[in-house]
Amino acid sequence: MEIAGFIVKKAISALLQPLGISLILLFTGLIVWKVKHWSRRGAALIVAGTGLLLVLSFPITSYLLLRGLEAQAGSYQNPASLEANGVRYIVVLGGAGSTDGLTPADRTGPSIFRVLEGVRLWRGIPGSRLVLSGMGFPLEANVPDFMKALPIELGVSADALTIYASAWDTGDEAAFLAGLVGDSPFALVSAAYHIPRAMRQFQSRGLKAIASPCAFMAKTPPPLYRYFLPDGSALLGSQLAIHEYLGQLWMTVRKVAL
Repeated sequence: MEIAGFIVKKAISALLQPLGISLILLFTGLIVWKVKHWSRRGAALIVAGTGLLLVLSFPITSYLLLRGLEAQAGSYQNPASLEANGVRYIVVLGGAGSTDGLTPADRTGPSIFRVLEGVRLWRGIPGSRLVLSGMGFPLEANVPDFMKALPIELGVSADALTIYASAWDTGDEAAFLAGLVGDSPFALVSAAYHIPRAMRQFQSRGLKAIASPCAFMAKTPPPLYRYFLPDGSALLGSQLAIHEYLGQLWMTVRKVAL
């Protein structure tokens, strides 16, 4: 049941993403347009689906959506400041490691910027511990040895590493860390767009997380001439941002319901 619930949650989340909503509108419009003999309602749904996909693929749309999240995340952390605040744990969320026959950097994939930022902070805080957390769901399982590979190659001692490869989501990561760090302050490293939601989840458990964002995607706006030129990376940015906003909304709804 737990796996089924996880899959259902992911499926609903996917359908609420820009691509999912656009496809629903398009397919519904096509069906209505055909069944109702080229009805205006069907045509309107087709236009709405196409228009939504188009608008969300504009670089300016992606920038504005991501900028709101990254502004909440703050800026890069200074290791000296973290050390002065008693930080001894550097926690990197989403430190993935695949089993493919690739170099440690390539195996880390999109998480490489988070791992690099974690190593940077670890280097600046003598005696600190680097904690890597990644998904452990069977369809996208991590292997601890592969998660360790890049940090070790970058000079992190194996003795200074803790790997948690069994998380299904950020909530699982927060539960694990509650037992690891207790009430000690720690640096929470994640992509800037993800930091606001992650901080809410960790703080709701009484954890003393200090936001340590990285991998900024909206530090500067796109060039004026690209504002309205559809782009695949912009659509991805919009999708990532909307996923985070929906996640924050869900957390608020659950808090109110409880």
